[in-house]
Amino acid sequence: MIKLIITKIILFILFSAVSINAQLEQRQMNFLQKLIADGTNIPITSGKLYKHNHKIKFKEVADFEKKLTDFKINFNNKITILVFWERSDRYSKILLPHLEHIKNNYKYVQIYSINSNDFNDKNGLIAFLNNYNNTECLYDLETNQYYEEYNKKYFKPLTIPILFTPEKIKQQYGIEAFPTTIVVDKKGKVYTGMVGFFAEYEKWISEVLDGLK
Repeated sequence: MIKLIITKIILFILFSAVSINAQLEQRQMNFLQKLIADGTNIPITSGKLYKHNHKIKFKEVADFEKKLTDFKINFNNKITILVFWERSDRYSKILLPHLEHIKNNYKYVQIYSINSNDFNDKNGLIAFLNNYNNTECLYDLETNQYYEEYNKKYFKPLTIPILFTPEKIKQQYGIEAFPTTIVVDKKGKVYTGMVGFFAEYEKWISEVLDGLK
């Protein structure tokens, strides 16, 4: 009961800390809180899995499709982080590199980036994947400005697997805004979640994971 109350407080604070349409924010917060309160198992989460290799540049959609495999996430006895994102969302582009740090610091945690919106536009998707590693995305809190610049000298990895899921998966999780982070405990139940990105993202998720050990 205490954990549930604390989790709800965390959810409220984090949802309030980001600038997202208020109606979507409240609706999604209520949905996540209901998943936590009900204690139901996480929905079956499956789709097409893609593991990025920055050395590969796709010329054709068919080349990209060859790298996809059918996959279903196994939540049994594993702490799992799910991050729902889309390539047109600026905060998603800022958040993704932070997942790499989390992956390196928490080897026992499995992380998947979930994408339900971009799979039908494969040309746009492979253009994003071809350029991602050399695109720097920054958000200046003081000026409230977002910057995106392509620079061949800049490099960041993308080793977190991307799971392209059907639209119904997004609906089952109540996802209406991006990015959304959901932490699943070893019993396959939603432990907590957060919508958006903020400066203390890594600190927040580290505290959550340390509490789940």
